[in-house]
Amino acid sequence: MKNRLLFFCKAPQPGYAKSRLAPFLGESTAAELSGALTEYVLEQLLEHFCATNEEIDFVVCYTGEEQVSYWHNWLLPIFTHYFGKATVDDGDHFSFGRSFHLFFEEQSNGPLGDRLWHSFRNSFKVGAKKVVVVGTDIPDLDGFLVKTAFNSLETCDIVVGPSLDGGYYLLGMRTFCEEVFKDIPWSTGKVLNTTRNQAAVGGHKMDILPALEDIDEVENLFILERLAATTDKGKRWLKFLDKWFLEDRHTFPSCSFTLEEIGNKKEIDETLLAALNPRWVGEHNDNRFHSKKETDSRLANRCPASVDTISVYVSVVKPQLVGKLLRILGRLLPLGKELSHVKRVKRENGRSHLDQDGKRHRSEPHITVLLGSKEEFESLDSSVLHSLNEFELEPFIMSIPSRAATTREEYVSLCITWPVLYQPPPPPRPLPSNGEMLSILRYMSICFDVAWRHEKNSSFLGICAMMVRPSNEEIIAISCDTSCRAHMSCPREKEKCENCQPFRHAVMNCIESASRKVGSYKRRHSLHYKALSDCSSSFCDEAESFVTADSDLHSLESETDTEGNEKPLFPEDAYMCTGMDVYTTREPCLMCCMALVHARVKRVIFSSPNKCFGGLGGGPKGIQLHKLGALNHHFDVLHLEGFEKIWKPSVSTDNIKISPE
Repeated sequence: MKNRLLFFCKAPQPGYAKSRLAPFLGESTAAELSGALTEYVLEQLLEHFCATNEEIDFVVCYTGEEQVSYWHNWLLPIFTHYFGKATVDDGDHFSFGRSFHLFFEEQSNGPLGDRLWHSFRNSFKVGAKKVVVVGTDIPDLDGFLVKTAFNSLETCDIVVGPSLDGGYYLLGMRTFCEEVFKDIPWSTGKVLNTTRNQAAVGGHKMDILPALEDIDEVENLFILERLAATTDKGKRWLKFLDKWFLEDRHTFPSCSFTLEEIGNKKEIDETLLAALNPRWVGEHNDNRFHSKKETDSRLANRCPASVDTISVYVSVVKPQLVGKLLRILGRLLPLGKELSHVKRVKRENGRSHLDQDGKRHRSEPHITVLLGSKEEFESLDSSVLHSLNEFELEPFIMSIPSRAATTREEYVSLCITWPVLYQPPPPPRPLPSNGEMLSILRYMSICFDVAWRHEKNSSFLGICAMMVRPSNEEIIAISCDTSCRAHMSCPREKEKCENCQPFRHAVMNCIESASRKVGSYKRRHSLHYKALSDCSSSFCDEAESFVTADSDLHSLESETDTEGNEKPLFPEDAYMCTGMDVYTTREPCLMCCMALVHARVKRVIFSSPNKCFGGLGGGPKGIQLHKLGALNHHFDVLHLEGFEKIWKPSVSTDNIKISPE
């Protein structure tokens, strides 16, 4: 009996393949991408099997409207390229020597779970020893991972290769375990966890492979960018990245102010701020550029908003038993963070009435006690509930506000349902003063000017980052993006640099440039230049002038002799880039944001949000890395929203001075 590998693939038909990418790439391009991924993953697998000469049955499980002859014409040449000419045993069975056998089988009808079920069942019926299925949208999948999966099945019943979206890219079995196909919420982020639970219920031992990322959504296209820069046949991916590059870049906007014009202004006027909307990112308030009077008026006139509710268990309790019950609940069911905004007891005063003699009496107060959240109360052991019998509780579910009140009006309104705490929002954090805002605008204009010069023959802005010491307004470092993206998006070249790196983003280059000025410069000097000087691309030749200290016609650095400059730019006890401001034309990605945390910068100012990978709130998941409490350093973030609308290229940037190293 042999190992059997099921290669699940879909016909690259427009409107059928990669449907989630079709709205962005177009149906035809999305289908082409599906076909390119199928070929690439297949080549990765066959390269391994050809080198190791492992005995295996390789089954192409296809779906779509195409006939089997279509799949023969498309994929057989790839197999013959690696294994040579095949012997045809029958129409769908090809033998490449004694060890490698190829089959073509059409997938059954129905949803993915049904198709997997039938393929696994049929494989074990024909005598397969171990069966592994893989998909075609994981470019990092290779033969070594498949071999690892087969080896895991020596000791485990099931092996799974998880994908980062909550599904899996590989599933293997040594016996038919049909439980893992039942009640699975396919095409959701719960596939992997549900599969693991089902395997545990069936008593099957499972092994987990490394997690990989598949290409299903627009934000996953960055994988192609890496492949284009690092693989031998990287140019095959460029056609799918054209729109990706354009989506991630910004055309030159209509311009209104130059750097010189901003520099000549003594104060910020309404004309300059008409299209500018600065705000602190991650603050409780959406603090736009308003005067204190406008802000106070806006807060005073704010109306209570609708508030979501959460379900809890409550019960009416006799007044004389409330104290004892609260002590027990405090020990057994303390109010967690979810209920920290509410009070435990709701008291309604008894009603007064007149008796027959005309005397006024007041009935006992009506007291309701919050027992706990619905989930916590329902999960209590019967012994705990039995200990509460003396209080004669009659629990019932009630919906209460999910948060504290933020205004007096809201407090009165919410307390009618259940008493909550009053937690007014903190006052808006003041934006920089007019004088500081002018300085910020000048530095951001420099960034835009350098980004424009970096790709001056393009209709798109480059990406530039600049580090400034705010204490004396000194520019420490300024760098542009020299990553693979910058190389491949260059309309003049569109060439693949064999030595370029995918991580040389503008912020990373800027931090590296600044770090060279914090001691040990001579030791790292040669390492800094090697990455760019070894690259043969003419794009790198031009970009190098923006990120090195060598001065020529395009250099932004001074001609100071760095070898002879012994005076330290930073204090002797300076740690990284402590206290520095970083300006960037575009919101940094998560990688760059983490580098800024390690660099200990004080403040980050950016203009354009990064919709795909932004780490300061602009990304698809809204992550604000600078606000994560688990980090040991935090910095402020100022978003100059709309700055691109007030900027236009300056006549010259020759007067920009960079601090010597």
